[in-house]
Amino acid sequence: ERKKVVTLKERVNDSSIAQHILSGMDAWDEICDETGNDQIKDELDKFRNERDNFSTRYNSAIDAKDKLVKERSEHNHEDVSTKSAQLVRLKDEKIRFEANKLNLEDEITDCESDLDSERERLDTEIGKNEKYHRQSEKIKLAKKFELTLTRCRDELIDELRDRVGTKTTEYFLKLVTKDDFSRIKIQKGYKTIALGKDENAKTLSAGQKCCLALAYIAAIQDIAEKNYFMIIDSPLHNISQEERVDIAKNLPIFMPKTQITLLVQDQEYTGRANKSITGTEIPSVRETMLENGVVWKEYLLEVHKRYDDDSHHTTIRSVGDYSG
Repeated sequence: ERKKVVTLKERVNDSSIAQHILSGMDAWDEICDETGNDQIKDELDKFRNERDNFSTRYNSAIDAKDKLVKERSEHNHEDVSTKSAQLVRLKDEKIRFEANKLNLEDEITDCESDLDSERERLDTEIGKNEKYHRQSEKIKLAKKFELTLTRCRDELIDELRDRVGTKTTEYFLKLVTKDDFSRIKIQKGYKTIALGKDENAKTLSAGQKCCLALAYIAAIQDIAEKNYFMIIDSPLHNISQEERVDIAKNLPIFMPKTQITLLVQDQEYTGRANKSITGTEIPSVRETMLENGVVWKEYLLEVHKRYDDDSHHTTIRSVGDYSG
């Protein structure tokens, strides 16, 4: 369009009409001089000034327009080239991005599949860990409970050991000479020791050992509050007559509700003795027990031998009934 305007302008300037108009413009002064009209001359001068000013502004506008058109043309050309290059680059990047997008979508799909598998494995492991944790907590609780029970058992055993020792001491001192002993000590391994007044262990005679055994059994019966019947074989063997009588007196007192069966020889049960060679006579165990009313029944065990083949058999025969 700009080229069309320039061509039209050239044609107008070159036309005969334009030449006549331009040549006539120089005759205006002659016309004004001939008429002698100053007013027309002033108006003509004013018109000429306005024409010159308009021409100057017009030319300036044309120059500015041409400059803007040139700058626009150059700017548009550079901008179009830059934009075209950017568009090509962006299209290439778009293609790469779309390819990367497809690859990433495939990787995402694979990752989601792997993630599902890992979640299943993790859930399984969590289940195992929770089960293991519960079992571990149960084991810890069981061990703690076991330790508590062990400690309570040890404390209870120590307490029972002390109580049995105290009770054994009480019964033992009633069966022996009190001036010789202070107390009975039961150690952790249940070894029983008789201590003297100086708190040192004393060696017991056979009779004192028998008394200690009977006192210990009586103490356990008392502490346990269990009334089991008892069969004691030869409790009166190898002890003095005085100790036998003390046992006969005190044993029923120690275990008042216990059925006790004594296996004794005739002399241990019915024999008498003197306190000393010239002293008072000590009664038999049987007399002492009958006097205290603690004998229920008496049986005689007899052994019968055959002299032809050395065989033997034992018979039991009742010889006294005091149950009534």
